Amino acid sequence: MPFHAGNALLTSALLLALAPALDPNLPPLALAFDVAIDPVARYTGVNALFLFLPILVLETLVLWALRWGNFVRAATGAFVMNAVTTLAGAALQLNIPDGFVLALLLSIFIEGFILMLFARERKLRSWVSAFAANILSYVVLFVSLVVLFRF
Repeated sequence: MPFHAGNALLTSALLLALAPALDPNLPPLALAFDVAIDPVARYTGVNALFLFLPILVLETLVLWALRWGNFVRAATGAFVMNAVTTLAGAALQLNIPDGFVLALLLSIFIEGFILMLFARERKLRSWVSAFAANILSYVVLFVSLVVLFRF
């Protein structure tokens, strides 16, 4: 069966619906779409939805700006790749600040692989896009932690 965005969105939605079963101690809306978001939400006490939305928008814009795909394809790719990395972050239960770099590396690796599934003919562009999107979102997340929470 070929890999289609619709199938990926449906699978991601199903996995996110089942994610609380992975860890019943997740804070409300802790499915915040990146490996680091669950630990950051636990560290700061901030509702993860407020962490999710800026990351999703930022990573969509990065994918689009790097011409990984049109805007809809970039948004779909950003949603799916972050849904998968959220599950990884919830399962790993990393701690902040210790696990911050590990979360970044895992995000790049997992999201690069996910983007490659969407665009197999553009492997290098998928990896560069995943790298750029995650570096930018983790820099924003890190600066926010430093400024708002004296990280």
